Amino acid sequence: MNGRRATVAGASSAPGSTHPGLWFDRFLNDAERENAQNNAALVRQVSGLGEPGEYAAFFARWRATFEEQVQRNQAQLHEAQVLGRLAVGLGGESVIETAITLHRTYGVPYIPGSALKGLTASFARQRLGDAWVEGSEAYRIAFGTTEQAGYITFFDALYVPGSGALRRPLHPDVITVHHKEYYTGGMPQAPADWDSPTPVPFMTASGRFLIALAGPPAWVTATLDILYYALTERGVGAKTSSGYGRMYLQLPGKPAPGASDTMITANKSRTAGQTAADIQPSKAQIPMMDEVFVGKVVAVDETVVLVEIPSFSQERAIGIIRAETLGGRTDRYHKGNSARVQVIGISTVTGGRVVVELKPSPKAGRK
Repeated sequence: MNGRRATVAGASSAPGSTHPGLWFDRFLNDAERENAQNNAALVRQVSGLGEPGEYAAFFARWRATFEEQVQRNQAQLHEAQVLGRLAVGLGGESVIETAITLHRTYGVPYIPGSALKGLTASFARQRLGDAWVEGSEAYRIAFGTTEQAGYITFFDALYVPGSGALRRPLHPDVITVHHKEYYTGGMPQAPADWDSPTPVPFMTASGRFLIALAGPPAWVTATLDILYYALTERGVGAKTSSGYGRMYLQLPGKPAPGASDTMITANKSRTAGQTAADIQPSKAQIPMMDEVFVGKVVAVDETVVLVEIPSFSQERAIGIIRAETLGGRTDRYHKGNSARVQVIGISTVTGGRVVVELKPSPKAGRK
């Protein structure tokens, strides 16, 4: 162990006071960076640090800088909720194989304004027809060209303090490469059942992020509409094809995920004399973020507890309480029992199935 590494070997981290980005960049205990267990330990350490205590005051100042522009109708502020997990900057420079974009001063995740602009512009070009092709008048006004700036300014989207799952912005995740030699070998080898899986740890983010756009009012509104659909359908950041990066941009009049689901339930306002056949169907809704509900436990193992979403089949929607949320004690739950839970995340997986991330609800009752 060299002198520098020996000096920091005895250092310890503390949630709320340790800079997550600095710890991630400087406190890899083992000099062997390809050690998967060592890398995973670092990811777990950083994910458990939370946000620095001073960040909330900084965020409040940041938000206040836009209030005058909002009042003069020169900018708009809206929060966007991560539906599941977000991976921004996964391929950036890092002491391990994977990275995440963190605020230089406070070490919390954020979404660069350039990433939001690129996503919105790409979605407009590919999905909105000839009126928004690259080089069109609308496209040039909103996004600009290589010779002229656009009218819309995309600011970095900052993490809303305390909004992440378990009140933490960062969470450990893993990519498992099952056939490494097939993808990286100098002489590619065919995948085989005896290949050893290679877990690659990385960090993801959850919670809400503050989206800020400035410019002419009508164009800001139009651009936010495009961004709403781009975040919902495609997502921002890395691994969007696997469902990462999907977000719900909370715009007035725009439905939340699950609000337009075609699953139906019986009308609760049944009047005297009505039969089941007389009841008009109404649309069932996926529980919203932070909502508390009671669901039936349908399966339990050492890693997760599966909870039924009321009025939805398990093929359409399922709730998950992960073992880490329970301190590893999934044995507290039993199949067939009821569980009172609270929503901490929502995502959609291949085939359109909605996965609702849950935690045990506060004993104080519904929020």
